[in-house]
Amino acid sequence: MTYALSEKGPLMARPGEYALRWDLILDYAQDDHLDAIDNAWCDGFVAHAGTQSYGRRCLEDLRAAGNSMVEDEKLTHMPRVKMPDKSPSRPDHLTEDEVWALIKTAWNEPDQQNYPHGPKGDKTYKMVRTTRYRMRHLVPYIVVSVLTCTRASRVFEASYKREDGRPWIDLKNKFYWRLAKGEVEKKLKRAPKVPLSDQLVRWLTWRTRDRTRNGVVIPGNKYLVEYKGRPVDCRKAFEQCVERARVRYPDLFLRDDGDPKQIVRHTLRHTGVTLLSQWGVPAADICDYAGMSPEVYDRVYKHADPTKMDRVMDALGGRERPEPKGRRRTSEK
Repeated sequence: MTYALSEKGPLMARPGEYALRWDLILDYAQDDHLDAIDNAWCDGFVAHAGTQSYGRRCLEDLRAAGNSMVEDEKLTHMPRVKMPDKSPSRPDHLTEDEVWALIKTAWNEPDQQNYPHGPKGDKTYKMVRTTRYRMRHLVPYIVVSVLTCTRASRVFEASYKREDGRPWIDLKNKFYWRLAKGEVEKKLKRAPKVPLSDQLVRWLTWRTRDRTRNGVVIPGNKYLVEYKGRPVDCRKAFEQCVERARVRYPDLFLRDDGDPKQIVRHTLRHTGVTLLSQWGVPAADICDYAGMSPEVYDRVYKHADPTKMDRVMDALGGRERPEPKGRRRTSEK
């Protein structure tokens, strides 16, 4: 564990979570040595971990640390680590109407506070609506996540000025540098630089300008996702926004069978890639734009490509292509 935490831990995106996974491994292993690792040991650990997906993630750390020690000649042999099956990928994505519903909820959801209600000394409190809107910082997060198909952390950490350790939105040259300054791109989870549309640049530029409200100057945003002047991780706020949107729009966020969709922050990136595929953008361009491999696209997103069976349909006499579900028509002829 000392080797894993000292050598590999600092390289992890979330070293705290990495350490917690190793705590769980050692809690199960107790005094066991590496020779004790076999299929039965791995099966027992997965049961100890609570869920199959989390047990697999911990075993991946164990296997990676052992293989690294073998490469560094600190270990002569690493036993085979039996991996449980991968959990099925999240199939849910949002339609355009559902994206708009999230945006409108984030923009219009008011803040509420508990205020004393009743005679003086009465401890009865009542939720009172205020004039503040507590979720508006989510709007740029939702918009940029979907339009640029970017992973969550590279959106809420982004700034409008070049800073160490943060992705950079270059509004002047209309580019989104998703890698932080000096950061080395990983083989997996690539983050290539992407261009920004003129419309998106105009809107983001407006957010960076100082504004005046009731004679008070409000400074423009320095960060893409900013709350009370500070950059924030918006995970909890996004979860609350999803729940409020389900209440505001009960006919949306449902699967074809009527069950509610499972919506997390990664759903926005998944939605962006799926919509590009539905709009007929070539797969190679989508992979370059989103920073994914062709193998991942074929496995996860190819089903949404309306052109994937065109040759078959042409051979069978053709067919009329349906409009993608939830797509908004920009004009009527």
